[in-house]
Amino acid sequence: MANSSSSSTQWNVIAALVSVKLNRDNYLLWNSQLESVMESQELVQFIDVRTLPPPPETIVKDGKNEANPKFVVWKRSDRLALSWIKATVFTRLETNHV
Repeated sequence: MANSSSSSTQWNVIAALVSVKLNRDNYLLWNSQLESVMESQELVQFIDVRTLPPPPETIVKDGKNEANPKFVVWKRSDRLALSWIKATVFTRLETNHV
């Protein structure tokens, strides 16, 4: 999982690390740049369809359901990865296809 302080620090530099916004003509370049950034921030598992999230709930001793702390961290990192992808997609393409 991504380190939350590392990810929050890096949020502001995504535009510098991915120099192009996805459009109809530049998928290979965009994908290469985005995947490199995701790997460097340990977020690549959120764009890999083979990776499953942890279960959302766990049973505690007194029988009550409680949010699984691993799921909470996973969900936060998943939303960060999604935000990064959306930030690097050309606006018109985003409204039509995302």
